[in-house]
Amino acid sequence: MDFARIAKTTVCCALLLTGCSIDPTYNKSNIPESLTNLYAEEGISPESKIIGDTIAIHIEKEGLLLKVGGQIGVGPEFDEISRILIVNLHRVLLSSDRKINFYVMLFSDPSIPGAYLTMVRYAKDLYLTYVSRISTEEFFDRTVYDLHYLGPQASLSLDTYIQRQIELSEFLSWQLAKRVQNKLVEQFKENSDVRVGTGLGEFQDREFRFTVNVLSQNKEEPLDDQTYEEIFDTATSEIEEVLSSYEYQEFDTVKIIHQPTGRHMSLPKAHLNILQ
Repeated sequence: MDFARIAKTTVCCALLLTGCSIDPTYNKSNIPESLTNLYAEEGISPESKIIGDTIAIHIEKEGLLLKVGGQIGVGPEFDEISRILIVNLHRVLLSSDRKINFYVMLFSDPSIPGAYLTMVRYAKDLYLTYVSRISTEEFFDRTVYDLHYLGPQASLSLDTYIQRQIELSEFLSWQLAKRVQNKLVEQFKENSDVRVGTGLGEFQDREFRFTVNVLSQNKEEPLDDQTYEEIFDTATSEIEEVLSSYEYQEFDTVKIIHQPTGRHMSLPKAHLNILQ
């Protein structure tokens, strides 16, 4: 389910409301306490934690998620609760002397134990949107949403979910995996012979590694060479564009792997059109 699309209107309103307000300055020593007080005024009590330059917030509430058949999506309370969380967090981040690079929001519902919707953002993207350096649409595209289902017996707390700060390299790998997948879906939307599945991204030893999951609808007819070329060209273009927009240089290679076959392409940074 496309959580980013579902939450888009709510998050947009939250961003605009934050930008239009005149906020006090929040001291770096008491950000969790300030958030607790702001949220208490709104009648909610999420848990918050700062580790390094990352802040994480977890809220569990009936109606945040909804399970219909085997599908889990957002529930009737999600829009309002996420608006409250985002407006107040943005207020604090935009007027605090504490350096926060990333924020993570974790949503869960006691009626669907083991299910967690996460949202991760780079705080600089918020500031760039606030001063109109990037569009609101791009701000949404840079947001990482994910749904985890750990099973009905599993429980998750901020202490177990996040044990270290998020690094820009891993955030970019998560974001790019989603963006490459979306670009491939768009690329092949008119091609009924091709199906695009979920891809993955990771960063290790100064290498970005992305797996793409593009399949032939007919098991008897594998993808042809032209389709492989389109897959790798589309993925490479999106990766180049995003890494360039972040001016990110702290890597040596990008590897793109076609998951079903293992066919791959490895590109040194010098061969990519990044800040050239």
